[in-house]
Amino acid sequence: MPGKHVIGIFADFRREDEGEYVCPRCTVFGLEKEEVQSMIEQGLKITDHNKEDEGYEVNSSIFKVMRTLGKSFGFEIADVKCTDAPNERKTLVYTLTKDV
Repeated sequence: MPGKHVIGIFADFRREDEGEYVCPRCTVFGLEKEEVQSMIEQGLKITDHNKEDEGYEVNSSIFKVMRTLGKSFGFEIADVKCTDAPNERKTLVYTLTKDV
């Protein structure tokens, strides 16, 4: 997309109990190195277990990650999709964009 920086965030949710949902980590695709460094400096725990493929694992709720990306870099939600995942989980895929 001309003039847009696009990233994707994947998160698995599972229901623990009525009204209790768990999302302990998410994976972010499309980040630039400066964005990763800033997120680490803000206290988010980020790893890259598969350096050959794109994507960073973040040990935090997807909502905290999106809030950080919005406040720090101006990302906004452009789209969200929900799909089924193994073991009675759901995967949410958020697409975030910002003007460049």
